[in-house]
Formats: sequence, structure tokens, C-alpha cells
Amino acid sequence: MDEGKSDSSNKSVIRRFYTLFDYNDSINTEEVDNVEEEESYSLTVLCTDVPASLEIELRKLLSQKLSKSAVYFGAGSVTQFEVSEEEKTETWSCYYCMLKDKEIREDGGNVKYIVCFLAPEAEMLEIFTQDLDVYCEKLSEEIRNKTDVPTAAIKFLEKWHETILDFLCRCVQLLQQDLKFLLYCALIDGCLKADGGKESVCSDLKRFIKLCNMSNMFGDESTGSMDMLVDISSASIPQKSVNVTFSNDQPMFDNIKCSKFCEHWSKAINSVDNNSPGEIRQAVEAFKVKVITMQYSVLFLFVLN
Repeated sequence: MDEGKSDSSNKSVIRRFYTLFDYNDSINTEEVDNVEEEESYSLTVLCTDVPASLEIELRKLLSQKLSKSAVYFGAGSVTQFEVSEEEKTETWSCYYCMLKDKEIREDGGNVKYIVCFLAPEAEMLEIFTQDLDVYCEKLSEEIRNKTDVPTAAIKFLEKWHETILDFLCRCVQLLQQDLKFLLYCALIDGCLKADGGKESVCSDLKRFIKLCNMSNMFGDESTGSMDMLVDISSASIPQKSVNVTFSNDQPMFDNIKCSKFCEHWSKAINSVDNNSPGEIRQAVEAFKVKVITMQYSVLFLFVLN
């Protein structure tokens, strides 16, 4: 392992939690006990792994947001709250989003859910808001019209951090400086062709490439100037695929020429804590900002010429 890199074997246990609430905002407070007058709704836990001390604070948080109508359908938000326990105060990040089922309750209201994902503040959940929105959309499809919602939801919820956060760490820890080939693949809008690797590993690598890919932003018209970022000294069109072969679970990339730009940013991404998905994501976003900056610089020079 490269000098100065974090060893995943020394990784401390990071606590990440989920909760799925049934949200009923059409109850009659005169007919239901234990509902405060100003709270004409109920939150019922369907499935969770949140400790009791955190759940108390989570309910307080949601109560505040719901009173301000600040919990939205299909578009999650991230906020922080503090939990004090045994003279220690810890700050948590919470992603929360409302889901709506097509099913109608007996009282005529729609079936609604609120999903929450919690992680320590250092995990930087706010960077992953859009990814979590997509994940919640898939969760909504998973539980729609199901008679046993908790059973349908729990396996999906248990994998939220593996899917949204941890794949970044797995990619960096596996490839280290060979990460440059994924950046290269993203820049040329290429495809990764894998031979012999586990499906889960190949899926991680392809997700990393998709995260770094900028073609949707620039469109087909910009591919020529994008190629200049791949190798500004080369007049040849770069290959549109990257091949990787796995031997004993270790990836080996075909001999392809990789630009200094990709090598530089591979080093930059590898310089952060490879156990921190938030820091890795920040480095990837910095790479994308640099690509955007250089892309428009190239287009500007093209216009001047």
C-alpha cells in the first residue's frame, strides 16, 4: 500500500442508521390519544436501526420540519442536529425525504412515508443529497402497494450506505493510483470492459466512472475539445473503451496511454482519507470542476482562433 494511505483494516466502526416512518397527516386529534393539539399527524416507525437516544432527537427534528412544511416529496434535505450523551455532544447529519404511495387510507388520505438516513457530520451527507434522492425513488418503487412494507423496505434500507457512500472507498482502496484509468474512461465517455471480476466490484467501478463522466453536461458537440484533456499533445482520437482483467480479485488494466491530467487527479484523489466517502467525493467534484474550467477555456480559445 502507498505510503501515507489509510489502511482499511484500521478503519473505526462508523455508525450509520436508517428509519422509515409511516406518516399520517389526516388524523383527527380529538379521536386520538397522545397527540399534541398542534400536531395533527402521527409518525409510526415501520423499520429502523436507530438507537433510542437518536430517535428522540430525530422525532424532534422532524416535528420542527413538518410544522414548517419543510419535508418534501421526492426531494430530500440534509440538516444537522446535536445529541448529548454521557457528557459528550455529537453532531449528526440527517437526510430526510417524504415518499407517497398511490394507496389510499381508510380515512381518505394518501399513504405517506418519511425516510431518514443518519450519519456523523464528518460523513458529509449533504454532498450525496441527489444520490439519496434517486435511492429513495427506488425505495418508493420497492414498497409501493406492498402489504408488508417493513419486510419489503428493510433489505433496501440496510444497504443505503454501502450503495451510496462506501463504493467510493472500495474503488480508491482497490485501485489506488490505477484510479487514473477510470478518470480517463470518464473523460473519453468510454465504457469499461471487465473480464473475470466479481459483479459487485465491476458495478462499483462503473458507478465511479459514471460519477466522473461529464458528457451529459457538455453534449456531443464538445467531444473534440474534451479529447484535448485526455492528451493535449495527441492528434489521434482516443480509444473509447478501457479493458480490465481480474486475477485473484486484483485488477490489471491493459496497456493504455493515460494523460498527465488523469494521473495528477488520481494522485489528488488518493491523497485524501480513503476511508472517508465525503472527502473522496469532494476530490471527485474538484476534478469535475477542473474539467469544466478547462473545457470552457478550450472552447474560448477555439472561438478566438
